[in-house]
Amino acid sequence: GISRVNLREPVESENEFARARMLVMHRPTRHPMQKFIYSHHFQGRKRLWEVRVQVRFKRRPRGPVYFGLEMRHSTGPLTGKARYLQNALLTLVRGAIGKDFYNSPGDVPSEINGEAERPMFAMPLWALDQFIVSDEGTEPDLTADLSQLGHRRTTGLKEYAAALERAVASLTPDQVF
Repeated sequence: GISRVNLREPVESENEFARARMLVMHRPTRHPMQKFIYSHHFQGRKRLWEVRVQVRFKRRPRGPVYFGLEMRHSTGPLTGKARYLQNALLTLVRGAIGKDFYNSPGDVPSEINGEAERPMFAMPLWALDQFIVSDEGTEPDLTADLSQLGHRRTTGLKEYAAALERAVASLTPDQVF
């Protein structure tokens, strides 16, 4: 479904594989100094947005686990400056993440017979800034300060990726990731 930003509570979702909670925080861009619900989180930081997700897998994942977002269908392909900007951004992201980054502009539904692919991207979990593994029922509040919890990529990518790989390999259905 469509995710709204700066909600007071995370949005919940569930399917046969997992139960998830997601919170999207975004700094106001028209009036950046304007007070809003997550002002305290963005104070002193350059970032404009943050996505926080908690997942409880119903069974251990098989194979690599990726983080991805799927968007609404577009009305047609990007053109001109928008296409140029998108290509420049994708080049930067691919340079930082490498071959494991996947992006699709999606299909235009009116031009496809059958199910149209939505615009989306997916990347390996090590590309995320932080991960926290908790026993179900003890997971942190997504609206809270998480800066001192779990593992952060800023400690060093090799160490972070190794800790992440161990955590994913040992996940159980009673843990929240």
